[in-house]
Amino acid sequence: MKEKLGFRNNMDYSKFNFKRKFDLKEYQNYVQKLKECGAIEIEHVGRYLKYPIQRERVKEAIKIVHDLEMKAILYSGIFGTEDIRNNQNFVKYAQKNKEGKILSYGDMGEITAMMCPSSEYVKQVVIPQINHTLDYANYDGIFLDIPWIMYGGCFCDNCEPIRKEDKGNAEIVRKGLENFVQDIKKSFPNVKISVNASAPTIYNHDYHGAEMENLANLFDEYVTEWNPFRFNQNVQTVTRCITKAKELSSGKFYHATTCTDGKRKIYSAKKLGTLFSAILKGGASPRLGVAFPIHQLDIIKEAWSLALENNRM
Repeated sequence: MKEKLGFRNNMDYSKFNFKRKFDLKEYQNYVQKLKECGAIEIEHVGRYLKYPIQRERVKEAIKIVHDLEMKAILYSGIFGTEDIRNNQNFVKYAQKNKEGKILSYGDMGEITAMMCPSSEYVKQVVIPQINHTLDYANYDGIFLDIPWIMYGGCFCDNCEPIRKEDKGNAEIVRKGLENFVQDIKKSFPNVKISVNASAPTIYNHDYHGAEMENLANLFDEYVTEWNPFRFNQNVQTVTRCITKAKELSSGKFYHATTCTDGKRKIYSAKKLGTLFSAILKGGASPRLGVAFPIHQLDIIKEAWSLALENNRM
């Protein structure tokens, strides 16, 4: 299958941050190395860039990706997060629990306040920013992360009309995502939109509206996510996860995983190869977050080769 011939790489934000100057030659070398490892897509962080020089860096980086015959993907959150300590304009958009407490990602309070899908946040903030970015940056796709309501909510004023209709988190999240997809596709119909589909059969997301059943048949692509090594699980756990997701929706599938242990040490090529192989067996391609030196990419290359060889047997 054609979709199994490479993987998507999430470019480490600290290594090549579009808000700061970096060496484009170094970036080109890194992306070239990723292509040699098997990558077919490069994912960038940076939904909103204020200054022209930052936007110019994005255009130059995407040109490098396209010149290497790869695709460029824009990474973005969809319902947050925002630091509302010094920006009270976002308070009216924030998710809140029954007691009126603002809900945050990572339980960091007002620093990472999550925005409500029922609010005007997507329409007034996210969509204009992404449309503006796509106007100057020739991205091939968008990846939406954290598409959910936090545990304990949301019961803000924006959600009240929906709650009165006896509807829950699933309806609130689905409507917010539908609004985003419809609006972006109006201006950029060829841009592929993918979403964090979590880990069906492994991690229960029904309480916050982001379970695979609720995301089904809305997006072009889906990204399940789980690293079995972190929990001493068999890699078949990942195969089962992807298989279940594909039963629930059409579309192209990726599976996101870290390549390092909890101490930021990269796994061996043999170990990663078994994980990549399990992803392929499920019918998806790996989506890797890479945050290590260029010379360690040889481990990824060897692991990918092992996985491809194993799946040809």
